Amino acid sequence: MMLKHYTLPALFTVIAASATAQGLVDLEYEGNSVNQQMITVYGSADSLTLEADVFATLQGNVSRTVNVRRYELEVLPGSFNYFCWGVCYGGILAGSQYMWQSLPQHAIALSPGVAVNNFHAYVQPEHSIGIAKFRYVWFDVDQPNDSDWVDIVFDTTPGAGIHENGNVVNAFSAYPVPSLDGQVDLRYDLATSAGAEMAVYSLLGTEVRRASLSGKVGSVHIEQGDLGAGIYFANLVVDGRAVATRRFVFGSR
Repeated sequence: MMLKHYTLPALFTVIAASATAQGLVDLEYEGNSVNQQMITVYGSADSLTLEADVFATLQGNVSRTVNVRRYELEVLPGSFNYFCWGVCYGGILAGSQYMWQSLPQHAIALSPGVAVNNFHAYVQPEHSIGIAKFRYVWFDVDQPNDSDWVDIVFDTTPGAGIHENGNVVNAFSAYPVPSLDGQVDLRYDLATSAGAEMAVYSLLGTEVRRASLSGKVGSVHIEQGDLGAGIYFANLVVDGRAVATRRFVFGSR
């Protein structure tokens, strides 16, 4: 099966790169700044949906109305994709729409320094194996050249996600980050569940929670009321050895 590859127009690439220096929004994925970077989401071709959630925080000191467009850079034949910004759109067939922009009426008025979690990117693999790659661009509707972007890759290649310590971890994520609603889900996908645990530590290194994991795929739900506000680190532990770590934050409104 041949994959289609698209290249962004050179003019757009130059504009986006120069405009990003102005710092329209800070883009954050799993607690890390990802402006002008690539996010990779690993999953099975048999998954119903693969998802990437990105927080956007307006920079500067003036409120702006921001919209999002996406470019399909690599096509995963037979799959469907869609995204949410203001509203969630219905899925479309891969390769059917190179550029897709959220409708003008769905642009969001952002306030400086306030993180919003309205953005979600999705791929429905439909049993297709390979890579789907998109560039998502956040832009000021009044000054479209003032923009920031991130590339998101969805990879359903068997074994592609087994990349952390000892080929044990397929995927590990914390959502949402930061949490303002008092709850976090720590989602994991392991090659084996034998002797697997999840240990949570405070910023000072104190262990505050530990739980055995009964299956290869699942999640651990944590309430802020159990731990309190602050920064924490979750470790996936297999046979007494930490194989992956994710940071999460409980904040307050």
